[in-house]
Amino acid sequence: MLFGTDKVSPLGAEDRPVRRAVLGGSFTDYQIWVGSDDRARAFSTTARTMKDADGNYDGAVIAFHDITDMLAALAAKDDFVARVSHEFRIPLSSILGYASLIMDDGQDLPAEITSSLAVIERNAERLLGLVNDLLATKSMMFRPAPTDFAQLVAHSLAAAAPAAITNAVTLHNSVEGPMPVVGDAGRIGQLLDNLISNAIKYSPDGGTVTVRAWTEGEDLLCTIQDTGIGMNNAEQAEAFTRFFRADLALQRAIPGLGLGLRITKSIVEMHGGTISLQSAPGAGTTIRFTLPDSVYTHRVLQDR
Repeated sequence: MLFGTDKVSPLGAEDRPVRRAVLGGSFTDYQIWVGSDDRARAFSTTARTMKDADGNYDGAVIAFHDITDMLAALAAKDDFVARVSHEFRIPLSSILGYASLIMDDGQDLPAEITSSLAVIERNAERLLGLVNDLLATKSMMFRPAPTDFAQLVAHSLAAAAPAAITNAVTLHNSVEGPMPVVGDAGRIGQLLDNLISNAIKYSPDGGTVTVRAWTEGEDLLCTIQDTGIGMNNAEQAEAFTRFFRADLALQRAIPGLGLGLRITKSIVEMHGGTISLQSAPGAGTTIRFTLPDSVYTHRVLQDR
């Protein structure tokens, strides 16, 4: 018996991979389950049609790849991440609570201490949001509103400054403000944090990280460029895959779970934008993303 990805719904005759191939369909990574209960096995199927000299259908080639063990491993990894994320919530809530108390009762504190506390509170809130995303079973919440992209960049660079000092990385902010956009300020801040943090982490021997942003037509474009260790072509192809870590990052024990770029891609896409990556080993990495409708946003803010 053949079932869909939920392991419960039987596949109709027209949905079975062999039948689809016989009917002339071509597909890649079409997942099915064969059997039920403990004996069920998952298969990834791929089919390509063949044509004769006149361009008529002349058969098909179909491949079955058993992915049962891979799916089990991914499920175990997801369970581990969920358990660890749940444990993070208690100390994060405590950090936020005490930071808030100090700020409320610390009217006589020096300005630099108040500023540092604000950075702690803001980034603890973002980290708590990330933990909640890992635990959520539905899509991330999205609350768009007019905001200043240049200010969000400044906040992310300020939060990243201690890590940059540790790695001897120089941060360059080439974003001239104000730069109005309509978007979820918390999510945009999260994606900037992820990209800037990655750029610093993958520049362990020093270098520079530069953030640029500009408008083209109705789109806002941003690049985060580093001069770090870079990636080869195979690693670039997997960069936005969940839990992926580059070989050199593992060799150098650079910390991370391989979730940052995947979450960043989701945030960009929920804003209707696109994201891409260019890199070369030893020559650094540049990530570019687009947030649409910035001209419309500018008009919205002017009318407020």
